[in-house]
Amino acid sequence: MKKAFSLFELIVVIILIGIIYAVFLPKLSTVQKKNESLTLLNIKEYLLSLPYKNTLSLKCIEESYECYINIDGVIKNDLTIKNLFKDKPEVYSYDKELERLEFARLELDTFEEFGVVFELSLNKDRKTQDVVVETTNGVYVFNSLYLKPVKYEYINDVQNNFEDMITEVKDAF
Repeated sequence: MKKAFSLFELIVVIILIGIIYAVFLPKLSTVQKKNESLTLLNIKEYLLSLPYKNTLSLKCIEESYECYINIDGVIKNDLTIKNLFKDKPEVYSYDKELERLEFARLELDTFEEFGVVFELSLNKDRKTQDVVVETTNGVYVFNSLYLKPVKYEYINDVQNNFEDMITEVKDAF
């Protein structure tokens, strides 16, 4: 008696492999494409699409500018973002003084600690802190009222706009 697969058995195996391929491969490529297409202009929108109860934060580390997502106190290693920054960003508070912000160090599950160069946090009301991020591509103002940050060319443009808003509010009264 010869031990070999019949033509019918081979066809069934090929069909099963095709079904598995068709079901799981698009999901994997969607996750990869989603993370590759993230920029500062759409990062807040992406973060708001993630499920969380109390807090959600994006923390980007010093050495590689790799960004980790912390959902309700747990770092999600499967949601790591790699290409959000090419260079070290400068982060400021969004107020009249534009004070440079410092962030707490990030400790990963491997007990390694990293300096954080950028952090964007959402609270349970889906609001962020107001920050200004200066990169080589421009200056971005993250405001809790807007879904997308406002982009400026220079940091002075942010200061001028802030002064204009103060004047506008004073004139309204």
